Amino acid sequence: FEKLMTQVPKPLTRPAAPLNQVGYRRSLVTPDLLFIVRPNNDTIYGAGYIDPSAEPVIIKVPEAGKRFWSIQLADVWTNITPGVGSRSGSKPGLYAIVGPKWTDKLPEGATELRLGAGHYQIVLRVGYSSFASQAETDADLKKAVETLHGFVVMPLSKFSSGSMPDRAPDSKDAPQPPTSLR
Repeated sequence: FEKLMTQVPKPLTRPAAPLNQVGYRRSLVTPDLLFIVRPNNDTIYGAGYIDPSAEPVIIKVPEAGKRFWSIQLADVWTNITPGVGSRSGSKPGLYAIVGPKWTDKLPEGATELRLGAGHYQIVLRVGYSSFASQAETDADLKKAVETLHGFVVMPLSKFSSGSMPDRAPDSKDAPQPPTSLR
């Protein structure tokens, strides 16, 4: 499954992206989306796979105000690492996902999250609210999508070269995924 999700040239509008990157959704999940079992429909998702064994993966977390957000990291046995997100009191800023043998410096101010060896699935979640009017709900959903695109994921080598963007690539220009990923 990981190969299927990472053998794409650039991040897609569904959670598929090259290794150490994330694909971002711009809309809510629907019943025809088969790669997530029982997703939340008040949440916008981003997902991909990372391998921090060669170098750390840097995650820039945007300011989200009171909005729910989380970063889930799961190993190949689906063991989840301790939570990083709004409910656990995590703050906006830089997080460095590092493998067990990493000993070099990290970017100034980055919070280190040390993992075991191997690949991990990363799932980004940002919540939105339903309101009495559809217009208010649509407006908050748009804000949630903008918040999700404020999460930037990249290998340390790209970050170190000064190429960390303020936002994730805009997935409206991303190619549609193959039918097998829908």
